[in-house]
Amino acid sequence: MRTFTALSALLLLSACQTAPPPEMTEADRQAVAAEVHQACLDWFASWGQNDLEGAMAPFAEDLADYFVSDPALFMNNLGLLPTAARVRGVFGPALEARSATKMTLGNEFVAVIDRDHAVQVFDARWSVTDLEGVTTPDYPLTGTVVWVREGGVWKILHYHQTWTEETE
Repeated sequence: MRTFTALSALLLLSACQTAPPPEMTEADRQAVAAEVHQACLDWFASWGQNDLEGAMAPFAEDLADYFVSDPALFMNNLGLLPTAARVRGVFGPALEARSATKMTLGNEFVAVIDRDHAVQVFDARWSVTDLEGVTTPDYPLTGTVVWVREGGVWKILHYHQTWTEETE
């Protein structure tokens, strides 16, 4: 009788397990890549409006849910800004000193991990216009973004940008 009860419990437990998600088709992967692309463009637009809170909105809320140790939210060249407060502390004053920021996405590559996780690598052009209306030349940069979908919305888990040299 114990064997029958144990076997029945095992069968019931197996029947209650959630089926694994179906494999992603190429169309699914392309759809995720397109969503990530649009999320990046929307994020760049927030920077373009010098909207610090809008630029911070796409970052994942609770980094402790992801990182095993201390978080690593934003890398600027070799400088680590681990928290949203540190990012605000650096970029808040910078945005106050300009009237516009322009970021233009260039070459882009999206590695789709699954329906809720992707890594985007890109090059871009960046310039700023100061409060007197003087605009800097476009500077090249490369970026890597680790995207996670939270509640149906793409969020940035980690961003790394590096200012690059022009290549010919």
